Amino acid sequence: MMVRKYLLLILIITGSISANAGDKVHALGLRGGISSGFEYRYYLSSANSVKLLLSTRDRGIQLHGLYEQHANDIFDFSGRLTLVYGGGIHAGYESWNRSYYAGHTRYTESVSRPLAGFDLLAGLEYPFLIFPFSVGFEVKPYVDFWGKNYVRVQPFDFAFTFKFHFN
Repeated sequence: MMVRKYLLLILIITGSISANAGDKVHALGLRGGISSGFEYRYYLSSANSVKLLLSTRDRGIQLHGLYEQHANDIFDFSGRLTLVYGGGIHAGYESWNRSYYAGHTRYTESVSRPLAGFDLLAGLEYPFLIFPFSVGFEVKPYVDFWGKNYVRVQPFDFAFTFKFHFN
């Protein structure tokens, strides 16, 4: 048990040293919002990245692919706070219950339908100086096609994010 603690401490210290060198390449994270899930980010440079998000919402699963721009050092009060913005596409399915009557009896059935759409993204992210972690707050408006309502616009998919950065 003690060996595991030391190994974890060594990984965190090693990761924080390499993450602070400014050469971060990958990030794994969690997103908590309407579209909650796991995300993977690959940094193309310090100014842009691509992100895959596997999210759940409306009793379904969606896979999102996003291209992101990173505006660093634009805030006077913090040199580490980063503006992240971009867009992309998604596909998956959603499920819902549909009720109907036959005579005096009510029946309920579960229905699933594929969906696809596009996403926009804007948010703020703060990478910690000592540890290879970042926290963020973002809005990811999206438009779904097909699905339950054939066309659905969701302008307010706000979320908190937590990411682990590594090389």
